[in-house]
Amino acid sequence: MELTYRLLFSVGIVTLIFLALVGNALVCLAVYFSRNLRSRVNYIIVSLAVTDLLIASIAMPLWLMFEMTHFENLSPNALAKVVGFWNFIDMLGGITSIANLVAISCERLWSVWYPLHHRRNMTNKTAGFIILSVWIYGIFVAVLTACLSNWNSFPIFCSVMGFFLPLLLIIGAYVIIAVIVKKTSRNVISNRENIRINIAIIVIVLLFVICWTPYFIALLLSYYSDSFYEFLLENLWLRSLLKFLHYSNSCVNPVVYVIANAQYKDGFKIVIQTGFKCCFKKEINASQMSTGHLLIRGPSFSKNSKTIINCSSKSKKQIFINKKRPKSDAETLCGPLTLEDKGSEFFHNDCIYQTDEYPPNDYCIEPGFTLKTDYLSDPESFKEIQMSLTRTSYI
Repeated sequence: MELTYRLLFSVGIVTLIFLALVGNALVCLAVYFSRNLRSRVNYIIVSLAVTDLLIASIAMPLWLMFEMTHFENLSPNALAKVVGFWNFIDMLGGITSIANLVAISCERLWSVWYPLHHRRNMTNKTAGFIILSVWIYGIFVAVLTACLSNWNSFPIFCSVMGFFLPLLLIIGAYVIIAVIVKKTSRNVISNRENIRINIAIIVIVLLFVICWTPYFIALLLSYYSDSFYEFLLENLWLRSLLKFLHYSNSCVNPVVYVIANAQYKDGFKIVIQTGFKCCFKKEINASQMSTGHLLIRGPSFSKNSKTIINCSSKSKKQIFINKKRPKSDAETLCGPLTLEDKGSEFFHNDCIYQTDEYPPNDYCIEPGFTLKTDYLSDPESFKEIQMSLTRTSYI
């Protein structure tokens, strides 16, 4: 029995550590190497990945060592310090990981409910403040847990602050997102896209509930029920399963958010190419470029010539498309538009592309949208601007 348990446990936890390390490291590297992924919400996802890396690199190996050796060679004082450190890292990683999930869901709700306000105010400083707040919250709860472990209300405090309150926030945020998406889906989002968004939302909530609910329920029962506590001590498989489930959340987090954002696939390709020192020799086309670039073609250029106006996050320039305000500035696009629905504004990498009026929401631009103007700095020339755009990510 013990040999079988040790064999299965060691294989399972090593697999869990490997998947968590590889998956979350790929997320961090993809955001670092791919310019398309350098958005504010992805910075929060990187914070989530760093938290899961902390769990996979410290908490999980300590659990593996404890189950295999029980730290029999350590003195009582050393054992107490090691177990205390393990509990602190375990609590810090778990609470911070959950807080990052809450931050992501609330940020997505903000972007869908108040898109214009989100565009103007979701800056790098705002994202940094959110990430800092998440980590301060995790450290605060972990320190209180370490200092107040003998407090009678400790399990209630830990369960409410660490699970039940975040669960309500996550479910509430994604329910509101689903309602908003359903209301706008008739005009903008296809049925297939609407189904994909709803499935992703359901998967996120269900995986969170499956991974964490058994652990926190067992925590409450073990503190207030002596019989359940004794049953848990005697049942080694159940105790390990509860721990294994909540650690597995560190593996599924990157998978869920990567599936919900197709741009991560391209980011992973870049990471793999860089790792193996391989690069494509083919010319990068417009669809592979950063969403903050415009590819301009016109008769004043040669057949194969291309001019790129860079609107990266560093320049923070606004490019207006508005026939009421013609200018000769090379960075201002003017002239009548071939837009069926004027009053559109869309935003990518700190560039605001705008027509005559503000829109009621930010779902009116489809990928591969084409705009035509009568002139671009040169009134006699005709330009066609093709933009590779992506919709707002709901997840």
